[in-house]
Amino acid sequence: MTIRAEVLKDRCISSGRCVGDEPSAFRFDADELVELLDGVTTMSEQRLIRIARDCPGEAIVLYDDNNDVIELH
Repeated sequence: MTIRAEVLKDRCISSGRCVGDEPSAFRFDADELVELLDGVTTMSEQRLIRIARDCPGEAIVLYDDNNDVIELH
């Protein structure tokens, strides 16, 4: 299975947890909201799932090969 990630900026509360955990994959944009970097494509699926699950704003959404949302909680 291949996982695709998306950040829902309207849910991002800028906690920085994902940026701190994986700065090669996440960073803050000019509005201090998280955006994805190319590094997100090289992360293990387990690590990406953990980071998405730990997002306090539930702003990181993951999709499977069929483009269905992967339920994390």
